[in-house]
Amino acid sequence: MAENKLNTNDNNNNSSGNTVSDQLNSTINQTTSNVSVTTDKKKLRPCCACPMTKKIRDECIFEKGEDLCIDAIRKHNICLKDLGFIVDESI
Repeated sequence: MAENKLNTNDNNNNSSGNTVSDQLNSTINQTTSNVSVTTDKKKLRPCCACPMTKKIRDECIFEKGEDLCIDAIRKHNICLKDLGFIVDESI
C-alpha cells in the first residue's frame, strides 16, 4: 500500500486542489476499508488504528496547538468510531 503524504496546513491546497479536509476524508475512507477489527487474540488497539489521521492530528497539535486543530481531531475520532472504538465527544 502506497503511503500518501498529506499537507497539514489548512490554508494551502495540494496540487490537485484538494484541501486538507478533503485529504483527511479520503484517508479515513482508505483506512477504514483496509483495516478491520477482529475478535481474534490480536485485536486492533486504538493506538494503532487510523495511523494517517493520527499523524496529521499529532503534527497539527504540535505545530499549532489543540485549539487550531479541531478539524484534524474530529477526523481522527471519526476514523476511530468507524472502526468500532468508543470516542469521547468532548471536542
